[in-house]
Amino acid sequence: MKQWLLIGALALVVGLPAAMADVYTFTYTGINNTSVVGSGTFTTGPAYHSGDPNSYLPIVSITGTTSSGAILGLDTASGPGVEPPNYVNDWNTAFGYDNAFKPTGANPFASGGLVFYVPPGLTGTAPYNAINIYGDGNGNTYEYSYAENGNPPGNPPGGNQITFTATLTPEPGFYGVLALGLSGLFVSVRRRRRA
Repeated sequence: MKQWLLIGALALVVGLPAAMADVYTFTYTGINNTSVVGSGTFTTGPAYHSGDPNSYLPIVSITGTTSSGAILGLDTASGPGVEPPNYVNDWNTAFGYDNAFKPTGANPFASGGLVFYVPPGLTGTAPYNAINIYGDGNGNTYEYSYAENGNPPGNPPGGNQITFTATLTPEPGFYGVLALGLSGLFVSVRRRRRA
């Protein structure tokens, strides 16, 4: 009986924090142009400043769909993202990016922002194959895509103001560890009652 209680408690105490995911479900919708939409999931790596709730998190992968089509992947043509306010330039897509996300506060993205590919992807004629989600530092978030705005390469970028939400979602392993821990506790309580 004690071993079941110990197994259940250890699974809950040790396993649950380790199983917590860094996967976010996101959606965005244009404020003035409601045809601009997107949704999906992105995965973040460890915070740039561990333990700081205001630290940016590097985005390491993304999937989903937008009004321009399926999200084909993260732009890392100039290397991985960097900690804002720094950013790297991808001259193929005509965007600078940091691919970093802040889960707290009014500004989820810095001015570099997130850049991801949409059809036709890397085989298309740049810069028509990328979308940039970025912030203006005043709590406003924007989406910019040459394809959606109809601008040819070299024109000054603009953007559609959007509402952007992202919610942390547990990994499937989270539920497995939770079930294991609760099962152990249930078996322990049941055996104790029978005794």
